[in-house]
Amino acid sequence: ALLLSNSSTFSVRLPRYAENVVCVGTHSTLESVREAIVQEQSGAYLRFGDGDITAAYHGVDEMQTPNKNLSREIQAALGMQGEHVFKALMISSPMFDCLEKQMTPGNHQVSNKEALAMVEMAYPFWRPLPIRFVYSNCALAHAASAYESIALDFLETLRATKPFMFIGNEHVDSDLLEILFGPQCLHVTVPSSNAYSSIDSIEREARALLSRSDPSSFKTIVLAMGVSTSALQYRLRDIENLFQFDFGSLLDALEKWRTRGKTHNISPPAWIKISGFDATAFLNVFCERIGSINATCERYINNLADP
Repeated sequence: ALLLSNSSTFSVRLPRYAENVVCVGTHSTLESVREAIVQEQSGAYLRFGDGDITAAYHGVDEMQTPNKNLSREIQAALGMQGEHVFKALMISSPMFDCLEKQMTPGNHQVSNKEALAMVEMAYPFWRPLPIRFVYSNCALAHAASAYESIALDFLETLRATKPFMFIGNEHVDSDLLEILFGPQCLHVTVPSSNAYSSIDSIEREARALLSRSDPSSFKTIVLAMGVSTSALQYRLRDIENLFQFDFGSLLDALEKWRTRGKTHNISPPAWIKISGFDATAFLNVFCERIGSINATCERYINNLADP
């Protein structure tokens, strides 16, 4: 039987694979992640966008050539389970009653058809079934542009927990990493394109750094490596006392798109321009909150202003 969507704004008969879906909004997603980290719960926040789902089916992503092993690992990541495993899909649409203020086409809103396709394609690999809670895959980015205080609160809490490691783009400025995560945060560098080709060495380096630290102490690691992110999160799932957070495209916005290296043919995420997000203003407010990194903030923000 097909059920009606519980949306207050849209009435449609949902296929069986989507009839139990509950969209978790921006604020609730960030709050769930924040609580897990503050309470030192092992887990992960995994973001699956259209590129990730396409790659799971051996399709082409603009920053990653197709790879059968990558496809298998994204499929496995879609099946990850746990009380503090928060899996996110790109379903911000009327169909799932999932639109928030300032969401528009290109600014995180997708069509009903696209949202339903995301769920349908994730379904064969998703565990447990039926698909129930689907977290926001744009939570931090959308909060930064539409609910600034929520994003700032989350980032302030994240920084206060002293993230152990950032696994991400080789071009991310060390000053920005210190601003966001603190001076103790190690950087495992990742190529700006085709990251999966280096995933074995990236995993080895991450495990080596983690093994040198106290295994009984809880750690948060932050990841930002495109469609390969969930594959690495799946590989690291066995490590105890660890929460893995996929940072998402807010990092690109705060770098003003300099994270893509020489891949100038790739356009920035549309939400950055559509929302009018001001990276300099956002960082100025965040730096005022932290208060102890004025020199680093001034240096980075001045550098950001350079063409």
